[in-house]
Amino acid sequence: LFFSFFMVSCVENLLILISICFMGKGYFIWGFKALLDSFVILFGAKLFERSFDITTYLFWAILQPFYIPLIGVLGLINRFSWKK
Repeated sequence: LFFSFFMVSCVENLLILISICFMGKGYFIWGFKALLDSFVILFGAKLFERSFDITTYLFWAILQPFYIPLIGVLGLINRFSWKK
């Protein structure tokens, strides 16, 4: 289940990145994904009585299409380790 979630997340972010770089039409998809993710995070923050910092979230939403595929690929080829 975790591996399936990882693969969907990685492919989704990779497709957003590819569509922005090569087609120039990925900004709408990126914004829509960021909006939906923000609703999920806001709901989780309220459920667990935590604060929701919009600045931190927006920074992460911008970096996510680059970071997730990069770390995923590096992890698969053993170039990235969580612990030493």
